[in-house]
Amino acid sequence: MSRSGVGPEQHRQGSEADATATPFQAREHQHIRYNPLQDEWVLVSAHRMKRPWQGQVEPSLLKTVPRHDPHNPLCPGATRANGEVNPHYDSTFLFDNDFPALQPDAPNPGPSDHPLFQAEAARGVCKVLCFHPWSDVTLPLMSVPEIRAVVDVWASVTEDLGGQYPWVQIFENKGAMMGCSNPHPHCQVWASSFLPDIAQREERCQRAYQSQHGEPLLMEYGRQELLRKMSSSCTGLSRVLVAVATALVSAASSCPQAWGPPGVQYGQSGRSMTLCCPGVTAGVPVSWFRDGETRLLQGPDSGLGHELVLALADSTDEGTYICRTLDGALGGMVTLQLGYPPARPVVSCRAADYENFSCTWSPSQVSGLPTRYLTSYRKKTVPGADGQRVSPSTGPWPCPQDPPGATRCVVHGAEFWSQYRINVTEVNPLGASTRLLDVSLQSILRPDPPQGLRVESVPGYPRRLRASWMYPASWPRQPHFLLKFRLQYRPVQHPAWSMVEPAGLEEVITDAVAGLPHAVRVSARDFLDAGTWSAWSPEAWGTPSTGPGLCPYPAWIILVRSCLPSGPLPKEIPAGGKPYTQPKENPQMDSPAPPRPSLLPDPRPLDHRDPLEQMAVLASLGIFSCLGLAAGALALGLWLRLKPDGKDGPQKPGFLAPMIPVDKLPGETKKSVC
Repeated sequence: MSRSGVGPEQHRQGSEADATATPFQAREHQHIRYNPLQDEWVLVSAHRMKRPWQGQVEPSLLKTVPRHDPHNPLCPGATRANGEVNPHYDSTFLFDNDFPALQPDAPNPGPSDHPLFQAEAARGVCKVLCFHPWSDVTLPLMSVPEIRAVVDVWASVTEDLGGQYPWVQIFENKGAMMGCSNPHPHCQVWASSFLPDIAQREERCQRAYQSQHGEPLLMEYGRQELLRKMSSSCTGLSRVLVAVATALVSAASSCPQAWGPPGVQYGQSGRSMTLCCPGVTAGVPVSWFRDGETRLLQGPDSGLGHELVLALADSTDEGTYICRTLDGALGGMVTLQLGYPPARPVVSCRAADYENFSCTWSPSQVSGLPTRYLTSYRKKTVPGADGQRVSPSTGPWPCPQDPPGATRCVVHGAEFWSQYRINVTEVNPLGASTRLLDVSLQSILRPDPPQGLRVESVPGYPRRLRASWMYPASWPRQPHFLLKFRLQYRPVQHPAWSMVEPAGLEEVITDAVAGLPHAVRVSARDFLDAGTWSAWSPEAWGTPSTGPGLCPYPAWIILVRSCLPSGPLPKEIPAGGKPYTQPKENPQMDSPAPPRPSLLPDPRPLDHRDPLEQMAVLASLGIFSCLGLAAGALALGLWLRLKPDGKDGPQKPGFLAPMIPVDKLPGETKKSVC
C-alpha cells in the first residue's frame, strides 16, 4: 500500500489525536514510512510477523543435482531447444537467449487512436550467462577466481550493451516459482531501449535531492543508515560489515564527515579537497576564511555555493576553516586533517596449542588518520578426495580482538587438521584495505616456552648438573598431543652452546666444567614435528658441586698448571660406588675461601676434557706409536732379506741362512751348518 506525493503532515493529523503515552517501537506498532528513492509513503505493520502462518515453504525439487547432465541445455556440449550445441566451456559461457523477451528488430506499433490505449516501441537484447560448467554449484560455492571471472563478464557485457541501450539489467532468478526451472548456475542480462518506470522515478528523485542538498541521495542515505546501525546494538560480523561500508560510503562522498568527531573532515594529501560549510543549505553562497585570519580565501561569487575547493592539498592546508553567509553570520567551522588511504596490513598468526590460535597485525604504512581494524575468519572450502566440493558450512565469524581495540584477535575452538582464512581489514576515513591470510593450525603451531626451569648440582659428581622443567601452562594436558624438548647449556663466560634433546621433563648434564656456573635454557615443539620450535625459556643458572681435592679453577688454568694433589686422582664416582659427600664447612677454619670464577665472556674455545683423560690419551698415543715403529722395522727387514739381487753368482748367506736345511741346497753335501 502506498500514497505517492502526500506529505507527512497530512498523515499525522489523524494519528496525533489518538496519541498516547505509549512509547513508539518500530517492530511493535504500525506506521507509514517514507521511501525517498521513489517519493512514496508505505504502510509498515511489522507486528503482523507474529501471526502463526508465515507463508508456504516450497520443498526442494532435487536433493542431489548431477554435476553434468547431457540433457540439460545449459551444460557444456549439450544441445539446446533451437538445435545449437553448447561448446565444452570450462569457465563462463555467454549466449543469446533462445526465447528472448526483447528483440532488437521489433516493429513500431504506430500512433494510438485513443489516449487510454497507447503503445510505444520496445527493442532490446536478452542474453544468458552460465557461471560455471558444473550444475551442482552456485555462486557462493565457487572459488574467488571463478567468481571474479563472472564479475568480469558482467562488467564487459554491461559496457558493450550500455553503448547501445539506455538500460542494462543483470539479474538471477532462483526457484521455479520465480521462473527458474534449471538448476545450472546462470543469470539473465536484459538491455532495453527504454527506462522502466521504477528506474525513471528513482532517477528523478535522486536528481531532485542532489539539486536541493548538494549530496547524492543514495550516498547520504547509506551513510546515515550505517551510522545509526553503528550506534545501535549491532554486533558480530554485522558490525564488521557495517563499519567497512561506512568507511567506503564516507570516502566516496564529496564532503566525507561520517567519521570521527563532528566538524572534522578528512582528505588525502596531494589530492584536491572539497570542504562543505556545515551550517548552511547546499548551494547557498558563503565566504571562506582560515581561523584567526582575515584574508578571504573564497568569496560568495565563486559559483561554488557552500563548498570550498582546495587544489592539491598538503600539510600547510591543515587546520580550521570558517564559513560566513552574505550577512556576515557564522555559518560553521570545519577542521581539515590530511592523511593517506589504508594499505593492506601485515598479518601473522600463531597457535600456542592445538585448539586455539591468534593473529596479530600492523599497518604496512602510516596513514596519519584515525584507523580501525575489522577482523573475521572462516573455515576454508577445499576439494574433497573424490573431487566433490565441500560446502562452506562454517563461517564467516568475527575474530574477537583481545582486548578490544588491540592489534590481536583470538580464534577459539579451532580444528587441528582444518584450514582457515583470516580477514583483517584496515579502515580509515578514506577507505578500507583487506588482507586475506590462509593458515592451517598444524603449520602455525608454536608452543609457549617450557616453564619452571630449575638447574641443580648433583652432590659428589663434579661434572654433572640436573635440569628439570614443566609443560607450558597454555598447552592442554592431554596425552594425545605431547611435546618434545631440546636443551642448551654452556658456562656463563663462554658464548658457544652445547645442545641435547631430552626424552622427558629432565636431563642430567654429564660434561659440565667443575666449579663454573652454567646457563641452561629449554625450548619445546610438537612431538610429531608440527609447526616450529618455541622460543627459548628464560635462562636458569647452576654450578656443579665441588668435592675435596677438586680444583675449582677454570679449565684453561687446569691445562696450564695442574692443581691436583699428590696421590691417587679423585674420580667422579668414588671407589665403592658411593658418591662423595661434600663435608660441611667449618666457619672457624682459617683456610682462605676459593676464588669465585670470573663471569666475563672468554673468547677461547671451551675444553670439556678432564686432565686425567688427557694424560691417558697421551700415554695411549705413545704406546701405539712404539708398537707401530717396531712393526714397521720388522716388515722392512723381511722385505730386504727376501728381495732377489738379480745376479747369477751364488747368494751371500744372510742372518736367516741357519734356518735353511743344507740338503735343500743344490750341489752340496749334506751337513749341518752352525
